[in-house]
Amino acid sequence: MAEEVIKLDKKDREIIYQLDINSRMSVSRIAKKLNLSQQVVQYRLNNLIRKEVVKCITFIDLSKIGYLVYQVNFKFKNTNEKRFEEIVEFIKKNKFIRALVATDGLYDLEIGVLARNMIEFRNMVRKISDRFENNINEIVTGVVLQREYLTRDYLIERERLCIKRQIFTELKGKKVKIDCIDLKILKKLCENSRASSVEIGAGLKMSADAIIKRIKILEGKKVIRKYGIYLDNEKIGQLRYIILIRLHNLTKKREEELFKFCMNHQNMFYINRLIGEWDAEINLEVQNHYEYRKAI
Repeated sequence: MAEEVIKLDKKDREIIYQLDINSRMSVSRIAKKLNLSQQVVQYRLNNLIRKEVVKCITFIDLSKIGYLVYQVNFKFKNTNEKRFEEIVEFIKKNKFIRALVATDGLYDLEIGVLARNMIEFRNMVRKISDRFENNINEIVTGVVLQREYLTRDYLIERERLCIKRQIFTELKGKKVKIDCIDLKILKKLCENSRASSVEIGAGLKMSADAIIKRIKILEGKKVIRKYGIYLDNEKIGQLRYIILIRLHNLTKKREEELFKFCMNHQNMFYINRLIGEWDAEINLEVQNHYEYRKAI
C-alpha cells in the first residue's frame, strides 16, 4: 500500500524554508520571522521531524579534512527488485558512502564516496564491481570539485531573492587539523544539526561552553559550511530530478552562465561541478513532470 502523501500548508512551508536557510535557527527566531508563537513553531517543527518530512543536517567541507568526494553512477543488467535491494544493502555497509540515490533514466543508482586518494576510491568501487560483476552494465565516475547550494524559494512561492553563493565543498585552501573530539562533534551535527551544545557536551562529557567554542572554530575554518535540511520529496508528493550536463568547452564564463541559469529557476537548489564523464550536476524539486519540463 502506497504511503499517504503529507500535505503541507503555508505555515509548514515557511518553517521548512527557514530551516533550509539555517537549520540551527532557534525556535524563537523562526517564530519572530514568521510572526507566529513559539508554541506553534515548536509543535509544527516537531511534527515535521517526527514524520521524517525533514531531517536537519550539517554540510561539511570534507576536502578541508583530507577527503575527496567522488560521484559514481551505476547502470545495472539482469537485476530484479530483490537483487537491486541486495546491491544497495551491500553498498550501504561501507562507512565511506555518504549518499545513495536510486534513479530512473540513464542510470539506476548514484552514490557519493569519500576517499583520501584515487587508489582508496578505486578499491572501494572494485569491491562493488567484483561482488556484482554479473549485474553491472556500466560504471561512470567523477570527482566533485565544488558543491553549491541555493535556497528553496519555491517553498514560499516567490522568486529567488538570496543571491549569496553558498559553496560547501571547494578544493582549495589549506587542510584543517582536527582531533577525535572535533570528529565526534561533526558526526553529531551531521546526524542532527539542531542538537544543542548541552546535548552534545553530555555525550562527550564536556561543558556546553567548550562545545560552542569548538563549533565556532570549525565554522571559522570553514569545515562547517552550512546548516540545512534533507527534504523527503516522496513524503510530500514531490519529484526530485538530477540533471547531468556535459559541456564541450567548460570555460569560467560558461560556469557563470550555468550558475545564473540555476539562480533564475527557483526549483533548482543544488549544483555539483565535476571532473569526469560529466561536467556538472543540477538537482531540482518539482510537483510533477510538467514542472520539470518547464524548468529546463
